[in-house]
Amino acid sequence: MRRKLSAIEHMIDGNIVYFVRLEGSFDPERLRLALARVQRKHPALRTLIREERDGLYYEEDCAPEVPLRVLRRVEEDDFRRESQRELTTVFPYDQPQLRSVVLQSARESDLLLVTSHRICDGMSMLTIVREVLRALHKDEDMIPYAPITTRDMIGDYQPPQPWKRKLTASLVNGFTRLIPHSRRAHCSFREIAVALAGQSSLCRLGPEQQKHPASTNL
Repeated sequence: MRRKLSAIEHMIDGNIVYFVRLEGSFDPERLRLALARVQRKHPALRTLIREERDGLYYEEDCAPEVPLRVLRRVEEDDFRRESQRELTTVFPYDQPQLRSVVLQSARESDLLLVTSHRICDGMSMLTIVREVLRALHKDEDMIPYAPITTRDMIGDYQPPQPWKRKLTASLVNGFTRLIPHSRRAHCSFREIAVALAGQSSLCRLGPEQQKHPASTNL
């Protein structure tokens, strides 16, 4: 199944990083299996983005496994360096919209989960983190979700003048393509709002709010 990305989804391509500090160390292969179980549960994590002449499309159930990098944890603040790297690294279209980094030492381990804001907000990310941690320590089954459709999001709504909405979306998408990916990661919400001349209401969360990764200690 394929679905074209909405105007908002074309704009919001910033990353969200969630940081968890765990006591001790664990087998990275067990984390890899936990990520695979969570990926099987969520259709959005099994989706790839395809670039076509008329825009970007989601293509379901074709993504490879969630990428995992395992690094040695030397300093307590190593996670800050890796968080910044992950915040500014664009998700390739041939990879799922979730990846993970583990910084391990004998005493503590830092787990970074990174996702694209196109498919996930802060609360959704918290759900993924909780499920990954649960799957890391328990072998309980996870019931897969059905794919979300446009009807699930907007119901039977039909805009009174759809041509105006399509024109606005085309203008916004065209403007977004002019911004280099390296620039989007550092562009402030204020700059986007001014450049879009009143279209800032289309954004749920500005990139400026994503500069500091969410974190928790366990």
